[in-house]
Amino acid sequence: MTASVGEPITDDVRGIHVPAGALRVVHVVTELQLAGLERVVAELVQGQRLAGIDASAIVVHDAGALGERLVASGYPLLVLNAPKVRPWQRVEPLTRALQAVPHDIVHMHGGNWWSYARSIRAATRAPFVYTLHGEQYPQLFRIRLVEFLGSVRTDHLVLVSEDLRHYAHRWWLDRWCPMDIVRNGIGKLDIDCERPARAAGPIRLLHVARLDEVKRQDVTLGALRQLLDLGIDTRVEFCGRGGDQAAYVALAEELELQPFITWLGVVPEQDVHQLMLAADALVLPSDSEGTSIALLEAVALRLPCIVSNVGDSGAVMRKAPEWIIGRGDIEGLVRVVTGIARDPVGAMQLADRVKNDARGRFGRSAMIDAYTDVYERARRQ
Repeated sequence: MTASVGEPITDDVRGIHVPAGALRVVHVVTELQLAGLERVVAELVQGQRLAGIDASAIVVHDAGALGERLVASGYPLLVLNAPKVRPWQRVEPLTRALQAVPHDIVHMHGGNWWSYARSIRAATRAPFVYTLHGEQYPQLFRIRLVEFLGSVRTDHLVLVSEDLRHYAHRWWLDRWCPMDIVRNGIGKLDIDCERPARAAGPIRLLHVARLDEVKRQDVTLGALRQLLDLGIDTRVEFCGRGGDQAAYVALAEELELQPFITWLGVVPEQDVHQLMLAADALVLPSDSEGTSIALLEAVALRLPCIVSNVGDSGAVMRKAPEWIIGRGDIEGLVRVVTGIARDPVGAMQLADRVKNDARGRFGRSAMIDAYTDVYERARRQ
């Protein structure tokens, strides 16, 4: 199956018939905006139904853009619109919803684990699987306490990266239930696609992440300043929003970079797809990552990717170790961009090798198979 270059790869559930007696999985998620965790949930619902699993989702708060798209495509989705401020007020509507939706497995993603675990235990005897997506370095003791209490009521804990295994062990989460690592996956990696030839002009870098100090947009800005000083004509586009945007804009002004950067804010998925096709490299110099969906999408489109060695970024990019930098390594980022600019053909060939290697480990089919194994073991416990 080959995807059109100009359009994001999507699935449509209409016409797909889930066999009678199929495994019934209900995913519980706080919202379905376009962030990484929510996009993994959407990939699971889509991919599981295509694989013959009766998958549905309960959204505790708002459906968001991603939820609306799933509904429009015919995927089963229940939106509770529960209060956001007081976690205990989510328990009753979620309990009622779980009592109304037939299921064999409850699969929880993120959110207030403790209150949800109580609700799930009150509403069902089905196994409760919890995926911890990206809190390798939580800042608040309250978060650690919530995760500890939730793990007591969890039948199976799933982590999305090796970093999280160390975190779970440090906070005793693995003492209360079985634990597995299941890497995030996307359907685009399972599909071949063509990449257009590079257009003439400056080197275009794309940084896709929320504007937060942990995502290190300051590293990208510092590298841009050095690249321009070296005479390498470079532009950077930032996708995302967050609480540190004002600080990053001020830093860009201090470094006299405003003519060379664009702040795009939250960008629809199709536009991100087009930006990745037009870019020369994705930069992701984060201090903390799980398995970045933006990184997987860029790899699927055969875009060179420069990442810091955190979370599973290094595992995704293991065929291109020269594109992996240390945390905060501005000089390393400059070195890699300079190499890509000097040898774009070689960079494209290396990006091909990265995709071919990542396909079997981070494709959606691999993720679906791994979760199916987790579900079966949870049911046998």
